[in-house]
Amino acid sequence: MSKIRDYIYMDVVDINGKRLGYIKDILINFHEKKVIGFDITPYKLFGKNFNIMKEDVLYFNKYMVVKKISKEKCLGFADINKMYVIDKNSNILGVVKDLIFDEDEMNIQGVIISTNILNLFLKRQVLLAKNLILGEKNLFYMCTEEKINLECIPNKFFSIGEGDIFEKRSK
Repeated sequence: MSKIRDYIYMDVVDINGKRLGYIKDILINFHEKKVIGFDITPYKLFGKNFNIMKEDVLYFNKYMVVKKISKEKCLGFADINKMYVIDKNSNILGVVKDLIFDEDEMNIQGVIISTNILNLFLKRQVLLAKNLILGEKNLFYMCTEEKINLECIPNKFFSIGEGDIFEKRSK
Protein backbone atom coordinates (compact mmCIF):
# COMPACT_ATOMS: atom_id res chain seq x y z
CA MET A 1 0.00 0.00 0.00
CA SER A 2 1.17 3.50 -0.82
CA LYS A 3 0.23 7.03 0.10
CA ILE A 4 0.34 10.13 -2.02
CA ARG A 5 3.35 11.48 -0.16
CA ASP A 6 5.34 8.46 -1.40
CA TYR A 7 5.09 9.89 -4.94
CA ILE A 8 5.11 13.67 -4.48
CA TYR A 9 8.38 15.27 -5.69
CA MET A 10 9.52 12.03 -7.38
CA ASP A 11 11.63 12.82 -10.47
CA VAL A 12 10.17 11.91 -13.85
CA VAL A 13 12.34 10.93 -16.82
CA ASP A 14 11.48 9.74 -20.33
CA ILE A 15 12.77 6.51 -21.90
CA ASN A 16 15.80 8.39 -23.28
CA GLY A 17 16.83 9.53 -19.77
CA LYS A 18 15.79 13.17 -20.21
CA ARG A 19 14.56 14.71 -16.95
CA LEU A 20 11.02 16.00 -17.55
CA GLY A 21 10.05 17.29 -14.11
CA TYR A 22 8.68 16.09 -10.79
CA ILE A 23 5.33 14.79 -9.57
CA LYS A 24 3.22 17.56 -8.11
CA ASP A 25 -0.12 15.75 -7.69
CA ILE A 26 -1.90 12.43 -8.19
CA LEU A 27 -4.77 12.28 -10.71
CA ILE A 28 -7.79 10.29 -9.56
CA ASN A 29 -11.14 8.98 -10.71
CA PHE A 30 -13.00 8.97 -7.41
CA HIS A 31 -16.12 7.38 -8.87
CA GLU A 32 -14.16 4.27 -9.88
CA LYS A 33 -11.79 4.62 -6.87
CA LYS A 34 -8.67 4.56 -9.06
CA VAL A 35 -5.47 6.55 -9.47
CA ILE A 36 -5.37 7.34 -13.19
CA GLY A 37 -2.16 9.34 -13.50
CA PHE A 38 0.20 12.01 -12.24
CA ASP A 39 0.41 15.79 -12.61
CA ILE A 40 3.97 16.80 -13.49
CA THR A 41 5.64 20.16 -12.96
CA PRO A 42 8.46 20.66 -15.51
CA TYR A 43 11.96 21.77 -14.56
CA LYS A 44 11.83 24.50 -17.23
CA LEU A 45 11.21 27.94 -15.77
CA PHE A 46 8.16 28.83 -17.88
CA GLY A 47 7.04 25.30 -18.74
CA LYS A 48 3.39 24.30 -18.30
CA ASN A 49 2.29 21.37 -16.19
CA PHE A 50 1.45 18.16 -18.02
CA ASN A 51 0.07 14.76 -17.09
CA ILE A 52 1.36 11.22 -17.20
CA MET A 53 -1.35 8.57 -17.36
CA LYS A 54 -0.67 5.37 -15.41
CA GLU A 55 -0.61 3.20 -18.54
CA ASP A 56 2.30 5.33 -19.84
CA VAL A 57 4.46 4.63 -16.77
CA LEU A 58 7.12 2.03 -17.48
CA TYR A 59 8.86 1.91 -14.12
CA PHE A 60 8.99 3.75 -10.82
CA ASN A 61 11.15 3.48 -7.75
CA LYS A 62 13.49 6.40 -7.12
CA TYR A 63 12.56 7.85 -10.54
CA MET A 64 9.48 7.42 -12.66
CA VAL A 65 10.25 6.38 -16.24
CA VAL A 66 7.53 7.23 -18.76
CA LYS A 67 6.97 6.69 -22.47
CA LYS A 68 4.70 9.67 -23.30
CA ILE A 69 2.98 12.70 -21.79
CA SER A 70 -0.62 13.91 -21.93
CA LYS A 71 -2.44 17.24 -21.67
CA GLU A 72 -5.81 15.91 -20.41
CA LYS A 73 -7.68 17.73 -17.64
CA CYS A 74 -8.36 15.41 -14.69
CA LEU A 75 -9.38 15.59 -11.06
CA GLY A 76 -6.35 15.69 -8.80
CA PHE A 77 -5.90 14.95 -5.13
CA ALA A 78 -5.29 18.67 -4.54
CA ASP A 79 -8.97 19.20 -5.49
CA ILE A 80 -10.21 17.02 -2.61
CA ASN A 81 -7.41 17.70 -0.14
CA LYS A 82 -8.74 19.52 2.96
CA MET A 83 -12.36 18.72 2.05
CA TYR A 84 -14.67 17.98 4.96
CA VAL A 85 -15.94 14.41 5.40
CA ILE A 86 -19.56 14.42 6.55
CA ASP A 87 -21.69 11.49 7.75
CA LYS A 88 -25.41 10.90 7.16
CA ASN A 89 -26.31 12.94 10.29
CA SER A 90 -24.40 15.99 8.97
CA ASN A 91 -21.62 15.53 11.52
CA ILE A 92 -18.15 16.57 10.39
CA LEU A 93 -15.89 13.54 10.79
CA GLY A 94 -12.71 15.29 9.73
CA VAL A 95 -10.69 16.75 6.89
CA VAL A 96 -9.09 14.78 4.02
CA LYS A 97 -5.29 14.50 4.37
CA ASP A 98 -4.10 11.58 2.21
CA LEU A 99 -5.14 8.59 0.10
CA ILE A 100 -4.09 4.97 0.48
CA PHE A 101 -3.86 2.91 -2.73
CA ASP A 102 -2.21 -0.28 -3.93
CA GLU A 103 0.82 0.06 -6.20
CA ASP A 104 -0.12 -2.72 -8.62
CA GLU A 105 -3.63 -1.83 -9.79
CA MET A 106 -3.64 1.74 -8.39
CA ASN A 107 -7.03 1.17 -6.69
CA ILE A 108 -7.85 3.64 -3.93
CA GLN A 109 -8.38 1.63 -0.76
CA GLY A 110 -8.90 4.35 1.84
CA VAL A 111 -8.84 8.00 2.74
CA ILE A 112 -6.87 9.33 5.70
CA ILE A 113 -8.66 12.11 7.55
CA SER A 114 -7.55 14.36 10.36
CA THR A 115 -10.28 14.25 12.97
CA ASN A 116 -9.34 17.50 14.66
CA ILE A 117 -10.29 20.70 12.86
CA LEU A 118 -7.27 22.65 14.14
CA ASN A 119 -4.92 20.22 12.33
CA LEU A 120 -2.59 19.65 15.27
CA PHE A 121 -1.78 16.04 14.22
CA LEU A 122 -3.43 14.66 17.34
CA LYS A 123 -5.57 12.04 15.70
CA ARG A 124 -5.95 10.57 12.21
CA GLN A 125 -8.47 8.05 10.97
CA VAL A 126 -8.69 5.79 7.91
CA LEU A 127 -12.04 5.50 6.11
CA LEU A 128 -12.60 2.88 3.44
CA ALA A 129 -12.97 4.44 -0.01
CA LYS A 130 -15.92 2.21 -0.90
CA ASN A 131 -17.95 4.01 1.81
CA LEU A 132 -17.28 7.52 0.45
CA ILE A 133 -19.10 9.58 -2.18
CA LEU A 134 -17.51 12.70 -3.67
CA GLY A 135 -19.70 15.79 -3.69
CA GLU A 136 -19.00 19.30 -4.94
CA LYS A 137 -17.78 20.65 -1.61
CA ASN A 138 -17.56 17.62 0.71
CA LEU A 139 -17.04 13.88 0.89
CA PHE A 140 -20.07 11.99 2.17
CA TYR A 141 -19.43 8.99 4.45
CA MET A 142 -22.30 6.54 4.01
CA CYS A 143 -21.26 3.67 6.29
CA THR A 144 -23.86 2.87 8.95
CA GLU A 145 -22.07 0.14 10.86
CA GLU A 146 -18.45 0.52 11.85
CA LYS A 147 -16.76 -2.88 12.26
CA ILE A 148 -13.13 -1.78 12.00
CA ASN A 149 -11.91 1.60 13.16
CA LEU A 150 -8.28 2.40 12.34
CA GLU A 151 -6.72 5.31 14.17
CA CYS A 152 -3.23 6.70 14.48
CA ILE A 153 -2.74 8.44 17.80
CA PRO A 154 0.75 9.79 18.54
CA ASN A 155 2.46 8.98 21.80
CA LYS A 156 2.55 11.59 24.52
CA PHE A 157 5.73 11.95 26.56
CA PHE A 158 6.02 13.16 30.10
CA SER A 159 8.88 13.47 32.58
CA ILE A 160 8.88 11.72 35.95
CA GLY A 161 12.25 12.79 37.24
CA GLU A 162 15.29 14.67 36.12
CA GLY A 163 16.17 13.51 32.63
CA ASP A 164 13.82 10.51 32.72
CA ILE A 165 11.34 10.40 29.86
CA PHE A 166 8.71 7.71 29.78
CA GLU A 167 6.13 6.90 27.14
CA LYS A 168 2.45 7.21 27.90
CA ARG A 169 -0.03 5.93 25.34
CA SER A 170 -3.17 8.03 24.96
CA LYS A 171 -6.50 6.38 24.30
